[in-house]
Amino acid sequence: MTPHIVSESEAAPLVSERSRLITALADEIHRERGDDTGEPVELRRESRIAEQLVDALADFDDRRPYLQVIEEQISSSQQTPQDLKDAHALDSILRRFGPEALKAPGRLGVCPAVVAKALALLQKANVSCSELEKIASCDPILATSLLGHANSALYERNMPVSSVAAAVAYIGLETAKRVILAASARPLFASVGLRDLWAHSVDVAAIAEQIAAKSGVADAGEAFTAGLIHDIGRLAFELSHNDDFVIAHHRLSNTSKNACFADVILTGQDHGKAGARLLSTWRLPPHLSAAVRDHHTPEQSDSPLASILYLSEVVSGSVEEAVVPARFEHSLRMAGLQSTNWLTSDIRRLGTALAMAG
Repeated sequence: MTPHIVSESEAAPLVSERSRLITALADEIHRERGDDTGEPVELRRESRIAEQLVDALADFDDRRPYLQVIEEQISSSQQTPQDLKDAHALDSILRRFGPEALKAPGRLGVCPAVVAKALALLQKANVSCSELEKIASCDPILATSLLGHANSALYERNMPVSSVAAAVAYIGLETAKRVILAASARPLFASVGLRDLWAHSVDVAAIAEQIAAKSGVADAGEAFTAGLIHDIGRLAFELSHNDDFVIAHHRLSNTSKNACFADVILTGQDHGKAGARLLSTWRLPPHLSAAVRDHHTPEQSDSPLASILYLSEVVSGSVEEAVVPARFEHSLRMAGLQSTNWLTSDIRRLGTALAMAG
């Protein structure tokens, strides 16, 4: 399951990726300037500013904030009048939608009580089976999720499991904790349009847990928790009350085929940064928020957990952005791994089962 790292002789896909991002960005510039011709995106002229910005954002070593990059383009004496109009259009987009990254939709403004209870449970050093049974038995959703998981195709048994106590004993304490946390978080993704995001979140959680357990550089339970909430920023963007922002984000994500690119162009930061800000208001441990913040830019962090999340995104087949070879190699080093080809389909089966149980 190790992703193929593109060599110099296979650079064509990267060239195509660059062209697609430039064309998508030029399209947004034209829309903002009001000169949308109605032609297919591929036929519109490319913008020199779009080229410069795409190349700046692709620079692995360039850590300037996006707003600073825009301001430098506007103040440059080398820009043509056309360039300046394009740069001002991008600045206008950023100033209109940027505040969306700072807002928490009402549904996410506070950590739901059941999620807070599950997180507190998982952070305890020693949790007994009786404690798990008590928590799950008081909530029909949690009880149903435990029973559903214990009776799933993942396990072979002679008779159905029919009680919470039996479910915990059958699947084990650690798995029961994961099921309870997943079931607690599931209502956040209740909308039909968020089902894929939920499935992806649980998939990444299951993969991150296994990578952490294999590498030993992070706690496996915390890796599962971080995986489950790593895309809370994406969820916040999807639930935004600003319909124009949601529409623009969907459009740019689709034309660029890169959701992280759309994040940055519209808000000045990727959804990891936005999610970390939200999680800080939930009073989660700072190292979990930090891992979520940098899971798309692990090279900017000294957190092994951020690298584990990035590797998990790649292994999951995430389409949020193209794989950056240098970033992937950095993440392997931080995780103390040579590759991810030891991950099996059983890991994916666990993620699917947890998503269904939730």
